[in-house]
Amino acid sequence: CLVSWARSTSVNPDVKIFIGAPAGPSAAGSGYIDAAALEALHIATAATYSDVYGGIMLWDASNSDNNDNFGEVIAAVIHATGSIISTVPSVSTTGIEPK
Repeated sequence: CLVSWARSTSVNPDVKIFIGAPAGPSAAGSGYIDAAALEALHIATAATYSDVYGGIMLWDASNSDNNDNFGEVIAAVIHATGSIISTVPSVSTTGIEPK
């Protein structure tokens, strides 16, 4: 389980897990949920896994722009619920082996 890994296996004591969600219906083949459903998922996840939960990440900005600025709506949800927004750089894991 990813939560168990974050809590006890990761060498980074500050590791965080994010919800990854499509920013619009065409951003992925499936998995898109509206802002209200994503807000409910965010609140439940933050309450249950507060020690390892980092927030929400969306794919991608162009889909958000074409979906009534979905990213701005989700950012407002995160701010309203008191979660810390972290900016995480894009990192490729190609060729990296776990220790």
